[in-house]
Amino acid sequence: MIQRFRDRRPRPAWLALGIAASAIFSFAVAILVSLTDSDAQIPEATARAAVRRESQAATRIGLAGESTRAEPVTVQMTTTQFDLPMHAGDCAAVIAACSGGFEVRDIELTEVNAEGTLVTAEDTGGVSRHAQWCADHDTTWKAAIRIQRISPLADDASATGTVFTAVHRGRLADGILALDRARPTEATVRRVPTSTVVALSDRRAAQRAQLASDLTITGFRARLVPETTVTYAELHTLARNERDVVVSPAFDALPSDWPANLRPLATAEGPTSLAVLGAGLRIEDKVTHPALAFVSNLPRRVLAVVDSDALGGCVEIHFIRMLFGFQSHVSRYPESPLQLDRNLATDRVCPGTGRVAYVVLATDQEDYRMRLFAESVPRNGPRLPP
Repeated sequence: MIQRFRDRRPRPAWLALGIAASAIFSFAVAILVSLTDSDAQIPEATARAAVRRESQAATRIGLAGESTRAEPVTVQMTTTQFDLPMHAGDCAAVIAACSGGFEVRDIELTEVNAEGTLVTAEDTGGVSRHAQWCADHDTTWKAAIRIQRISPLADDASATGTVFTAVHRGRLADGILALDRARPTEATVRRVPTSTVVALSDRRAAQRAQLASDLTITGFRARLVPETTVTYAELHTLARNERDVVVSPAFDALPSDWPANLRPLATAEGPTSLAVLGAGLRIEDKVTHPALAFVSNLPRRVLAVVDSDALGGCVEIHFIRMLFGFQSHVSRYPESPLQLDRNLATDRVCPGTGRVAYVVLATDQEDYRMRLFAESVPRNGPRLPP
């Protein structure tokens, strides 16, 4: 019996594991105790200062202070809300912070008698939240400020606090382009006019000559500039991913109003065909495949392939992600991010740059608009970096 008992003694490895598990459990208990500490408090001075700081941010973009309020908060209170009458062209900011044992979880702006949220609050990195948007028609918004306990597991029913709110309003020459604390929902931004979605590109391209009409890039279909066997061979190489396979990456032909030198293989009977572009390559003439490239075997959606040596000079290229409020992340293949400004990505290519493929994540299936501009700027104007 003694020998059998000894055989059952824990081995050193199991003993160490048991000690480690015990330590982890003790640490978890300590965290749980800290979470249930009902003494967690935000000082009133801190909450007021946070609202003032965000009010200054609203003032900087041109929104004037309209009202402030302080409202008591109890554990039974999860939301405080109020109406904001809006006229077409009005922009508004709603800012809130809590003191005591509470914090502002979020702010939602919705349209009265309409479904869905317009915008949610920007996390300012402190105790305040800040939501902004502009109205495109006469309406009434409802501002809902969501409140929660700092220690959600605490059971102190007598806890109190105060929610401090500031509202700013104004008309901005740049409209929603001027906002810097807006988190619009997808449904909201899909209603934004195209003229606003492309406005950043319009401004950057001021006094530049556009080489051709805008190109729309959809799904896994690339654009080739110019539309030649050289650019299609590059697209084909990217899609093969160093494999000996038959593949026909999809592209959309350039419009007939594009310069003839950029679509030299097109005929009077119609646009350039896959059979012509893919001559000599292993393709399927009647079947196309997604226009993909691969980085470490991970797929990327190809937006375009550009042969800079065929453009006749330096060109600025714009890729506009047609979903306002959601940033573009376009790269030169394989992983060289372009200069980004919200939904606009820009690049500059010159003769000698060679063939360049532009890619985004394969999960990005939004439409893009592609524009090409000759590099000519006003006297004393800025020049793009090389």
